[in-house]
Amino acid sequence: MKTPRDLYLAKHQAADAKLDQIRAATISRLGTPVSAVKERPEAAPNASPWWITLLRPFRLHLAGLAAVWTAILAFNLTTPASPPNAFAAVKPTARELILALVQKHRLLAQLADFDPPSPAEPTKPTPDGPRGQLRIEMIVV
Repeated sequence: MKTPRDLYLAKHQAADAKLDQIRAATISRLGTPVSAVKERPEAAPNASPWWITLLRPFRLHLAGLAAVWTAILAFNLTTPASPPNAFAAVKPTARELILALVQKHRLLAQLADFDPPSPAEPTKPTPDGPRGQLRIEMIVV
């Protein structure tokens, strides 16, 4: 199927010869020889690489992303590598950690009004034999 451009050019292709004659007549009146005038260049096909054609619709989006990444990079370069840790020098002992954990559990139980769970009731023993089968007893008279 022909594109609209092809249809338009085919319709007006006959006018090219007339336009070339008018152009040659105009140039000859000016005094410049017709051979010195360059020929009209042919319409070049789409010569851009495939990746430019692919990315062209997204150029504003990509410019915005590039600006954001540039700002992030500038921010990372201006800030120190790692902030000093004020708590790195103080290391609690294992006993202190356990006491703190027990105290935390007590406070959480107080806040939630949580009673410790009672021991679970023992489970009932299961009857012997398969459960899924129906037992049918027949009485013969």
